[in-house]
Amino acid sequence: MKVLPHYRKVYLNIQKKKKTRKKEMGNTHSSPTNRSILQIKYQSIEQLENELNQKDIKGVTVFIGIDYTSSNVESGKRTYGGKNLHLISEGLNPYQEVISIISKYFKKYTKEIYLYSFGDSISRGTSTCNMNQKGESFQTYEEVLETYKITTPLVTLSGPTNISPFN
Repeated sequence: MKVLPHYRKVYLNIQKKKKTRKKEMGNTHSSPTNRSILQIKYQSIEQLENELNQKDIKGVTVFIGIDYTSSNVESGKRTYGGKNLHLISEGLNPYQEVISIISKYFKKYTKEIYLYSFGDSISRGTSTCNMNQKGESFQTYEEVLETYKITTPLVTLSGPTNISPFN
């Protein structure tokens, strides 16, 4: 069993549409207000995979947030050989590594992927930005990694680091 370090524990929000029956019409439809949400903390990737398989969850919409706050420079000094955590080089940086791990284990469950950024000099700590220029979802993790790789060198890190829920 591959155990995740404390900073990489997987938190998953899955919204699986429940089918509802409209008696007067006799048809089945999905309602965005009628969703079940699974929020569980996992200690390993295998635990999460087992749960997804047991609940027969497919067609998951994945949301990935990229933190472009300047805290990535300070954190990198302590944990990434003194380098910015977003450094694009021949190897994978920590962000690319996590996206690659998500891809490896969850590609078969994924329907679409949204990639958002926050904390850069434009959004600061008050908004997010869809990193797909078309404003749409990505269909593959390869597209996500390529967009991250192309976009990141153009981003000016800023802040503040604001950890609060999005509504």
